[in-house]
Amino acid sequence: MKFLHSVLPNLCIAFNLALIVVILLDLYNPMMGFTHGWSFLALFFASTLSSLATAVCLYADWRKKNKQDEDDKNG
Repeated sequence: MKFLHSVLPNLCIAFNLALIVVILLDLYNPMMGFTHGWSFLALFFASTLSSLATAVCLYADWRKKNKQDEDDKNG
């Protein structure tokens, strides 16, 4: 689990930066069609899935920490 916590946020950053670059390139030169192929969809889905996985891991840690804090408070 510790591996996921160190890798997933970095994947999100990398995928999202790549997505921003592709979109900016497409805005600059729409004739190249950077956002019309399978590679864009693959990048978009990879970005979305890595962001979702990061959110799930962070939420699980948050719930675990809150449960531990509640157990410590109760005794």
